[in-house]
Amino acid sequence: MRRGGSPVESCTRTIHGLPFLTPSHDSNELLGGCLGKAAEYYDVDIYGFGFASTHFHILYGADHRLQMSRFQGHLNSNIAREIGRLHGWREKFFGRRYRGMGVSDQPADQRERLKYMLGQGVKAGLVARALDWPGLNAARALLNDEPIVGVWFNRTKEYYARRKGIDFGKYDYATHYEIHLKPLPAFQDDSPEEYRAMIAEILGEIEEEAAANRGGRLVLGVDMILAQDPCQPLPGKPKKSPVPVLFFSKRPELRKKMENDYKDFQGQGGPAREQRCGARPSVMARF
Repeated sequence: MRRGGSPVESCTRTIHGLPFLTPSHDSNELLGGCLGKAAEYYDVDIYGFGFASTHFHILYGADHRLQMSRFQGHLNSNIAREIGRLHGWREKFFGRRYRGMGVSDQPADQRERLKYMLGQGVKAGLVARALDWPGLNAARALLNDEPIVGVWFNRTKEYYARRKGIDFGKYDYATHYEIHLKPLPAFQDDSPEEYRAMIAEILGEIEEEAAANRGGRLVLGVDMILAQDPCQPLPGKPKKSPVPVLFFSKRPELRKKMENDYKDFQGQGGPAREQRCGARPSVMARF
């Protein structure tokens, strides 16, 4: 579905920076299933995403704020349940609600946010290339124009099957969801070949810039990433910085215009409706 307007970038972090989202086959499968089901159920367009060990980013398009809020609520609550179940964690999973930021309709701004998202593991010195990240990440799918397949497990059917003493296999009550990534709105008129060429260019820039910043230092490596204990804190202080702006643009005048447009929207009773619907009043998907 083609959508006008600007995409939304969201970020959600685990509580105390615990690496609950440490990559593994089971974790990637569950995260893909949660994202695929939420995207299909709430009809949002996914442009890119990246799951690190302690947080995840998603760049997506929605038609209105309520759709955005419900999509995020469905996604985050099911990730907490499924990954918590995987690790035997029964306490609070996320440190706070997701943080959202509107991105302008300018091609350079949308490209910048996609680059930021795809380069998380590389920028942090964990892997040398975005394609090396063992967790769920949109880089390979965008580069090769292929879907990502996740698995959604129907725990209700599993529960009743156990109550009835029925033996069942791991995937007997599972649904496979394909996540088909859409091109960013500002690049929807590009051909698939042109869009993949831009993705390749972005990945090249990420690797070159990270290599220069490392100054010859080695990356942590995939083996060390996979060896993390998901329920033990990582070294260092967990990041808790707030989203710097409500709207992202490299051009201050455009960002100011987006902020003023939102203030006009607030004067029309928008926040009251958001509060009634349970949406976060400080971030919107469309205005």
